Amino acid sequence: MASEAQDGAVRIQLLGRFGVNISGDEIAADAWPGRRAAELVQLLALADGHRLTRNQVIEALWPHLEAEAGAANLRKAARGRAFAVTIRGEAKLLAGRLEEADADLATGAELHREIAAATGESFALQRRAEVALHRGLEAEAGALLDEALAVARESDVGFHLLDRIYGTRVAAAPAPESALAALEEAEGAVRGPVETCPGCRITLAVPAAIAAARAGDLERADHWERAAEFLATVVMRLPAWYAALDEVKGHRAHAGGDAEAACDHFRTAAAGFAASGQPLDAARCSALSSSS
Repeated sequence: MASEAQDGAVRIQLLGRFGVNISGDEIAADAWPGRRAAELVQLLALADGHRLTRNQVIEALWPHLEAEAGAANLRKAARGRAFAVTIRGEAKLLAGRLEEADADLATGAELHREIAAATGESFALQRRAEVALHRGLEAEAGALLDEALAVARESDVGFHLLDRIYGTRVAAAPAPESALAALEEAEGAVRGPVETCPGCRITLAVPAAIAAARAGDLERADHWERAAEFLATVVMRLPAWYAALDEVKGHRAHAGGDAEAACDHFRTAAAGFAASGQPLDAARCSALSSSS
């Protein structure tokens, strides 16, 4: 039996095994900065309005310590708060709640900056860029992506974000030609195990395959489609990535002149995104199916 606190597309399991799930993607246990960070998220999930004062947190987590020692421990747990606010913003982005998402992601970036957590700050900035793109604010999105890339380069584990940042740059390009140019830049910039990882690679592979197909570079499109299919079906194995793979196949079919197959793939992608709680992605694919 499980009890769950929900906020948009975030599901937090509190009874039995603790877990945080974002639109079907569960956060790995070893991704948490520490045990206290996870406990802080659990406290906030149960709190009224998901908010607690500093003293309430110290009393709940370290009742046996003096105030100064508890405050020191709280600073260590601050990473957990920054992480929680950021993933809440990501969930609201996926759920189409853009104004709320932007507020949470801006706060998440600031909280990570305050504790010198470059990876979290870069991730929040990249997700804010996606919010800006959905709002039609291309210049703001570009500035956020530039900042995210600069911050990621400062982090020892920033390579986890390079695929995501460059993938967003490719997706943000206003025309097929500029998207292909952005892809060529990404291919030159993100290479080898130092620059990428299998779990993150899909965030570049999907927009790369779509960009190449739309630009008519079918050989490159096929290369990235194969990468996206392997990553979606073998590495990630999550409903939203299966939907993304169908969107890729839809673009490839359209580029190859098979309008019927393209329509079928886009329709399947739209249904998959809708079932995953991602209405903006579902709406995009639905529109593509209608125009194919």
